[in-house]
Formats: sequence, structure tokens, C-alpha cells
Amino acid sequence: MKYFHNILVKGLIISILAAGISPSRADTEPHSDESERLPADVLLDSVVELIEILDKHGLHFDPEAIRRQTMETLIQAADPLGRFITEPDKESIHDLQRGISPDIGIQLKPVNDGFEVMQVREGGPSYEAEISVGDRIIGIQQSEADLLSLNSALRLIRQDSNDPAHLKVRYSDGSTDELSIKRKTLELPAIEIAETLPNNIGYIRINALLENSGAELADRLKQWKSDELYGLVMDLRGAGGDNLDSVSATASLFAESGTKLFTLSGNDDQDITRMSDNSEPLDMPTMVLVDGGTSGASEILAATLKGSGHGVMLFGQTSKGDFMTRDILTMSTGEQIYIATRRLKVADGTRYDGQHGIRPHVQITREHREHDMSGHDLEQSLMETREEDEHRLSNWTRDDAALRRSVDVLLGLKALNIETFGRSTHNVD
Repeated sequence: MKYFHNILVKGLIISILAAGISPSRADTEPHSDESERLPADVLLDSVVELIEILDKHGLHFDPEAIRRQTMETLIQAADPLGRFITEPDKESIHDLQRGISPDIGIQLKPVNDGFEVMQVREGGPSYEAEISVGDRIIGIQQSEADLLSLNSALRLIRQDSNDPAHLKVRYSDGSTDELSIKRKTLELPAIEIAETLPNNIGYIRINALLENSGAELADRLKQWKSDELYGLVMDLRGAGGDNLDSVSATASLFAESGTKLFTLSGNDDQDITRMSDNSEPLDMPTMVLVDGGTSGASEILAATLKGSGHGVMLFGQTSKGDFMTRDILTMSTGEQIYIATRRLKVADGTRYDGQHGIRPHVQITREHREHDMSGHDLEQSLMETREEDEHRLSNWTRDDAALRRSVDVLLGLKALNIETFGRSTHNVD
């Protein structure tokens, strides 16, 4: 039995090392004359000793279950988001990178009584349910829509569930109906919505940075600049994508020409470095919203803007920590693992290795959200805003502490006549 267990554990350690995962020497190095031994040897000795103790006391276990659990533990210790994956997992990863999500095929904007339908995808679930542009969504999943932020509404509509989406609709003729709409897996538009808010503030919500979406986004931002908008809110909450060209096209607008934006490096000596090629930065105060769903190319963009963009502040919660730095590797057993194989470095020297996401400049906590729900209404910030605009801006910021505070900051900067801040000329070494 002991011999079998020793062979089992040795095979386990060898297979893990072959996959490129090993404990840190700093974590396992013994304080003895054997300090030059490999970390794997130290780990192996400890595991074998434990197996012998268990055998001695008649405590047996399923070797295959222990092998799998041990490997999962080692992967998690080395990479918090690393894991074994199945074919459905691979499809989910691909869907996230491509901006594919359960959806009903409508695009919305906040209004007084809920949300106005701005676009209906032809052939999609909402189209089949005969929802039209101009209709109002006044209820979503048993919630009153006029109490929901756009962010919350999209989360409810696009949740991964076999249950249908329940909507209460007020049609253009004034009649209402309650609908149950079965979600379909759809590729979301790269840009969910781009809207000019009161006080010359632009709001743009991104679903994914895909091929050509960076150019589309850059064109919109340049147009806003030519229209003399004062500031911008770029909403990357829940956004993914897989296109580095789109990251570069967007990030270049916020950095001096020739600035190194970011570098993705691995063990294959094939580093990917992108530089700003824009000769005319926007010089527009920009608030970027992130959360635990911000990943992939969108997360690289947020990290790059934090590291090299001038006039940029991040609001929200810490991002996911999945910066297109992971690969799917196949082990000799046929099992597949999803682990970090590259590192991201941005212009100010910050490195992201998958251990953590981006911490925003302004963290929005549960207390902030509860305070906003208790009645904070932008009163001070909107003193100079016309009543109609005040209502419109309040529609956009309701139940959304991150958006509310980012708009507060923009209005404050505008009141102080501050055009830009935090100019950066860092380079990635």
C-alpha cells in the first residue's frame, strides 16, 4: 500500500511540474542544510509522510479523488482563477471573450418610468415578442423598472438562467402587457449605448472589445471631443473581449504619442508590446467604471488607462483579474487546465499576474450603494442644472453609486474649470 501511494504521489508531483506549476521556494524552503532541495521534493516528502501516518492508523482514501483534489489545490494556490476545465467550460470562456451572453435582443436607455427601447434586434426574442422601438419597459423580473439602474436592468435581463425574462411593457399606444421571453445566446453589440447626458457629459457602455470595435469607440470619442463635450464616463462593468488592437486604438487616445501602453509577456520570449500612435490625446476628463465582471481585453484597457492615461479615474469594484493572460493546457493525462501563462505590465510599472484585478481609485462599497438608495440625489452637484436636465441625469444615475459618483466628480471638475489632470509619459521597460 505504501509503495502504491508513493508512486501515486510522485506521479502527481511530476505531472504538476510538467504543467509549469510549482510551489514558490519562498513558501516551502526549509531552514536547514537541505535548503537547496527543490520545492517539489520538500512537498513530496511531506505528502508521503502524511500518507504513512494515515496508513498506520488505518485511515484510507480514494487515491484518484485525492490526486484530483491535490492538483486543484495546487492550481488554486498558484493561480486563484486557475482551474480544471471541461468542454462546456471552454465554451463559456470563448463566449466571454467574444461578448456572447444570454439576452433577449433589445437595447435600452433610462427614462422616468423605466427604460425606453432604443433598438430591437431583428429575429431576436424581443422582436418575436413584438416589442418595438419606443416602447417602455416598466417592470423587470418583478422589480419596478424606475427603481433600477441600467446596469442592474441588464444584469437581470442577461442572467444565465433557463427561466424566461419577465418584462412589463407599456406600448406606444399606452396599453400594457406582461411578457415572458425566453433568452437566447447572442453576440452582444460591442457598444451597448452611447448617450450625451446633461452638462456636456458623454456616457458610453462597452460590452466587449472585439475586432474593429476599438475604431468604432475611438470615432465616437473623437466626435464627442469635436462637439466640445466636457467629460466622459466609460462603463466597462461586465465587459470582456479579446482584441488587443481595439485596446490600443482606445488607450492611445489617452496617452502621448510614443508612450508604451502595455506589455504582455510569457516564458516563450514573444512579448507583445503596444504603443500609443495618437498625436492628439483627447484631454477630456474620463471616469472609467469597472467591477468584478470586467475581464479580457476590457480589463487590459482599464489597467492601461489607469497606468498611462491622463485625465482618467477608475470607479467601482476590483476587476476580475483575467487579463487575457491565461491559456488552456492539456496534460499527459488528457485533463485540461486553465492557468496564467503570461503577465501584463502597464506604463507606470504595475504588473498583473492573475493574482488580483485592478483596484479602482474610488472603491464603491455596499455602504455607498445603500446610501444612494436612501435618497442621495446629486442636489449639490446639480445646483446649476436646469430642472429638465436634472430629472434626466437622475434617471441615468438612479440606483448606481459608481455612475453617480463619477458624474459628481465630473461636475465638480467642470465647476472648477479643470480640463485635464494626471498627464503621464511613462514607458514600459
